[in-house]
Amino acid sequence: MRSHLPIITSLLLSGCAGATTMPLEIDEATVHEEASQEGVSCILEGTYPVVRMPTSSQATDEINELIQREMLGSYVSGIQDCPALYLDLIEEGSSLTETTNFGFQIELNEQGLLSFTHYASHYLEGAAHPTNRLGALTIDTMSRETYDDIHSLFISDSSYKELLTALVQWQMKVEDIFANPDVQTDFDEWIFYLRPGYLILGNFFEVHALQAMQVAIPLEKLTEVIQENGPLQRLL
Repeated sequence: MRSHLPIITSLLLSGCAGATTMPLEIDEATVHEEASQEGVSCILEGTYPVVRMPTSSQATDEINELIQREMLGSYVSGIQDCPALYLDLIEEGSSLTETTNFGFQIELNEQGLLSFTHYASHYLEGAAHPTNRLGALTIDTMSRETYDDIHSLFISDSSYKELLTALVQWQMKVEDIFANPDVQTDFDEWIFYLRPGYLILGNFFEVHALQAMQVAIPLEKLTEVIQENGPLQRLL
């Protein structure tokens, strides 16, 4: 197995001015790893964000640990076990390669909140299409709390599920996307992330070449159901 140390390059520069409510300085780390066994090779290449906060090294370390747990845990941790998964698919003397590419996009970096999406494309040699994956994470940079449960954003005894459902159904109708009326959701299988003024909901189909459906909901439509001291309140 070959493993290359992350290469750090500058991605975004925004002064911190001694406060974590200001936009963070964010760099990009590059990873390349390979693992091989009996003719099967797994190659992984990708990037993930690295936060720079010169005023607080402890906060920086904690935020970066959360980011790495989310991204490297999703894509890098299983690379050494990858070849064994395909040994039964090849004949003696033949070869097979799986390639994984992953990256990220900063969606929000303000008001003490860092929200980003991450994505990966897995391609097995000979397959008709890659398998795609989309994830997201929102971090409170002051408390280092993570928001990966959409229900935590809303008042528990409010009608937020009904409101979200209505907004999503309206968007699907606008985009002429068919939905089975017998299939109900409580949004547990949806990812979410934040952009200035918006909550973005995404339902990503992890098969072949299908693309994600994402719905941008203006926060002003959610004012009656969001948690009073939650992250959405800060962006209003």
